[in-house]
Amino acid sequence: MLHNLRDRLPIKLSAHLSAELPLLVRGVYYDQFEAADQPADWDREAFCAEVSRRLSNIRPVDPQDAVQTVFALLSRHVSRGQIEKVKHALPADLQAFWQSAEERVVAPPAARRRTA
Repeated sequence: MLHNLRDRLPIKLSAHLSAELPLLVRGVYYDQFEAADQPADWDREAFCAEVSRRLSNIRPVDPQDAVQTVFALLSRHVSRGQIEKVKHALPADLQAFWQSAEERVVAPPAARRRTA
């Protein structure tokens, strides 16, 4: 899933995102990276279809769940400013999908204090 995101971000933005990833994850992030092979036209449906294709050789995983899980994980562990830049580079339907992932998992600090 990270490869799908990486392959669709502008190269500079992708590099900035990778700088905030743990070293081991950063290595996986850049595995088999081909800058010239970035698709130009894509949306949420095409993105999830590509995730599904890449996950086809493992146990069944809902690609939309996988995408939302990774979006939520990134939102929890990467700086807010960097996440906003990455989201802004995505098509509107994927931005909304990412936002819904954040709302499911990442509670604002005030809400976290109330539930703790």
